Amino acid sequence: MKLCSMLLRLRVILLERQEEEEEEKEEEENNNKKKKEEEEEEEEEEEEEEEEEDDVCIELQK
Repeated sequence: MKLCSMLLRLRVILLERQEEEEEEKEEEENNNKKKKEEEEEEEEEEEEEEEEEDDVCIELQK
């Protein structure tokens, strides 16, 4: 009976660890996704700024 009880406890512990690992992995994926989105947004802003600078230069040349 003790062995069965110990095995059940181990099973619960393993399931809890597995759940924690899955949550950590999901959190990491979300963080990576957010970081990537922020980088893409920053790149877009830089491109827009460059286009605006180019437009100003073109206007000044006229």
